Order: sequence, then structure tokens, then C-alpha cells
Amino acid sequence: MEPFVVKQAAGVLKNGQKFFRCFLKIDEERQQVQQRVSAATGISLRTINRIAKEGREIEKGEKPSFSTPNKIRKNRKSKVALDDFDKEVAKKVCGTTKIKGDGAKKTEWWNGEIRKIVKEKKTKWKNYLSSKNHREYEEYKKARKIVTVEIKKVKKEAFETFGNTLKESHKENQKQFYSISKNIKNRKNHNKG
Repeated sequence: MEPFVVKQAAGVLKNGQKFFRCFLKIDEERQQVQQRVSAATGISLRTINRIAKEGREIEKGEKPSFSTPNKIRKNRKSKVALDDFDKEVAKKVCGTTKIKGDGAKKTEWWNGEIRKIVKEKKTKWKNYLSSKNHREYEEYKKARKIVTVEIKKVKKEAFETFGNTLKESHKENQKQFYSISKNIKNRKNHNKG
């Protein structure tokens, strides 16, 4: 297994390469020097080549210092581009289904008013961050308090409405009542485990 080479060790290896170059014939090729450095240090020839290349870039002023190995990893694209023909073939082979709604879960208490006061609170926070003014921070704290109180109030109302709906459905629609009860029970068990 190849030892892990850090920035400082890269500099040492570059100096080792210079050392071997001094004692070898001037005509001797770079590849032979790198092979000797590799044999002396126990580091792979590929790593020595990478370090030598970085050393040349540093000497030319293209790079400030040696980089840490594997520090920069390029993100690979995980999506595959399909043309219309491929999409049609996939639809015919796999079939399609319709999804009801937009797929997002809805919370009954989140409405336009709550969205507006939360947005105001965020704006006041950004104002404070840009100015670092004590007055701005006090305004943010007031807005935060208003948001907290309003959310508690609206959640309480939504929960009371939910309780009343559950109470009515117990009398009128027992199937809906037991379905909701089962969902609540499953959610509690899921959160425990």
C-alpha cells in the first residue's frame, strides 16, 4: 500500500529528485531519476511524476505550493441525458403513472400570512448581518418573537381543527377515523425506532 504523502513530504521528494539529478550524468533522462527516487523512497512512480509536475509548476509560478492529494474531486454527472426517442421507448417499455398533486406534503398551518412574517424576519436578519448594528438586532429579535407567537397560535388552531375533524369522523366516517389513527400510530412508532 502506498504511503500517504502530504504537502511537506512532496517538497522533500522534490528535493530528493534534485539530489539524485546532481549525482547522475546530466544526459540521464528524467524517467531514470524518477525511478531512482521511487526506489529510494518506496513511493510509486506515478506519485513521483505528479510531484515533479507540481514542482515544475511551482518553479514557473503557475502554482503557489504543493497541493494535498485527493483534495479536489470533480463531481460526476449522475443524470443521463435522454433524447425524445429514448424517452418514448422508456414510456412504452416501463409505462407511466399519474401523480396526484405536486408531491409535496402540505401543512395546514403554513399560509400566506406566516410566509410573509417569516420573510420579514429573514430580511431583518440579513439587515443585521450586513450592518452589525445593535438596533437592527433588536428589530430582528422582535420579528423573531412575533413569528414564534404567530406560528404557535396557528398551529394550535390547526390542531384543534384536526381534533374536531377526527371527533366528527369517528361518528360519521369510521373508516377515515381509523385510517388517521393508524397513520398517527405508525408515525409515532417510526419516530421511536
